[in-house]
Amino acid sequence: MNRVGVVVVDDEAIFRGGVRGALEPDDALLVIGETAGEAGAVDKIAQVQADVVVVGVNPPAMQGVETLRELRRRLPRAALLALAAYPDAAGRNEALAAGATIYDAKSIDADDLRRLVHEALAAVRPYTPGDPARANGRNGGPGWRGAAPLSRRETQILHLVARGQSNKEIAAGLGISDQTVKNNITSLLRKLGVQDRTQAVIYALRQGWIDAAEDEPARDADEAESRR
Repeated sequence: MNRVGVVVVDDEAIFRGGVRGALEPDDALLVIGETAGEAGAVDKIAQVQADVVVVGVNPPAMQGVETLRELRRRLPRAALLALAAYPDAAGRNEALAAGATIYDAKSIDADDLRRLVHEALAAVRPYTPGDPARANGRNGGPGWRGAAPLSRRETQILHLVARGQSNKEIAAGLGISDQTVKNNITSLLRKLGVQDRTQAVIYALRQGWIDAAEDEPARDADEAESRR
């Protein structure tokens, strides 16, 4: 069995040990290293070519975000799971913008941590039937690879969200109701397995499904979809 190599990065040895202990029961996962977030940590991680890196994000000043940014640059195919001591919306946006695959709280329980590691892996690796490392992850969710799992209308609306438009502006521009916009946003959030519009935009931009620099898409979605 090809096991998934996991590295844990955090200044607190107790946290690193807790992550190691939480992942040990999963035969598909193997903690291959741990390190504090000191200078040179990214070099160490790059040398072992980890599949998943669990990064603690701590106050003050969101320590760990720079590590995420450098890891994403050095290991573009690695899954980065950011766990925050005090999670909030601003911290989530900052971590995701820095390259985190998934953002959650350090206080999650062991079962949830194992699930999130699999989901983070699923976000950066194409699906292979029977892959034990993907067995506990969900289909779709953050990181669905390949073609966007969104309808044409949902993709169109997400593109306009990325351009900073409000629901009312999107509705007016596309000639649909505010409620139709809300329904489509709710649907695309569910399909992508994310919690808010910002996460959806960041992920879709990374996947190349939308480009915020492009002109507004034409009103060419199916008429049936516009009536949802």
